[in-house]
Amino acid sequence: MKKGILLALLSSMFYLPGDAQSTGKIDSLMSSIAFYADVMVNADKDEHRVSAHKDFMKSISTLMAQPGSFWISFDNVPWISELNADKLRIVTWQLKVSEQEYKYGGFIQTPEKLIDLKDTRPWINGSQSTTYTAASWYGALYYQLI
Repeated sequence: MKKGILLALLSSMFYLPGDAQSTGKIDSLMSSIAFYADVMVNADKDEHRVSAHKDFMKSISTLMAQPGSFWISFDNVPWISELNADKLRIVTWQLKVSEQEYKYGGFIQTPEKLIDLKDTRPWINGSQSTTYTAASWYGALYYQLI
């Protein structure tokens, strides 16, 4: 009986639940996202920022596709804007392509759905108002939901 209890205690010390593996993956992705977001904005060379953006997109797309990603906060990544409303969030960021050009990316997310926003600026049809879609979004950083 004592051997059984001891064996159970020792086994539980080395058991890693499936969530621990997911948590490690999420932590790794968040670290990559923070690093590449920093480079996208602050690197001196244009080609370094553009290269970092490619890796950033892989990392953030992978993270956002994870089950439960709606509940993962980007508060610790200063180069990402995250706005939350009731069961909706908008996540946006910018890439400094050159001194004269910035590109933007983003997602609209609910607990059940993820929409990838595609920056199509500077396309504007010249009308007083324009309707945009996720596939043709006028890229921007968002600071407030009204």
